[in-house]
Amino acid sequence: YSIETDEGKTVVKDKSERIDGEDSLISVEYLVFNDKTVATAKLSNDKQPKHPEKFGLNHSYPNPFNPVTTIAYDLPEKSRVNLSIYNIMGTRIATLINGSEEAGYKKTVWDGTDDFGRMVSGGVYLVHIKVGVYTETRKMLFLK
Repeated sequence: YSIETDEGKTVVKDKSERIDGEDSLISVEYLVFNDKTVATAKLSNDKQPKHPEKFGLNHSYPNPFNPVTTIAYDLPEKSRVNLSIYNIMGTRIATLINGSEEAGYKKTVWDGTDDFGRMVSGGVYLVHIKVGVYTETRKMLFLK
């Protein structure tokens, strides 16, 4: 595999030789090397903006997960952030962030525990971010 920029996107290109002679091009946002997560945008030769252009909640990774998952989000400006985990019934399980954050590409880790430090059961959970009027919710699957 190689990491290349193709039409303004950083991609992982499959260089293996297959019997059918086809290679696939896979777009990725993050790579994990030896437990260190790297945003592929930072690997590009293009100048990376210091701050994102808009608010965003990215997919957690890995997903499904056990024992932890990383939740990445984008803040174009200093903002008050509330990032919480809910069960599938809509009950808040954990608050990961509730306060002011500087602008930038951010991430936090959820270890599958509630606000009291108790391990939650396996299943579907929702990560919800609220920044001003911007809100977004994404699903995660916790496997035990």
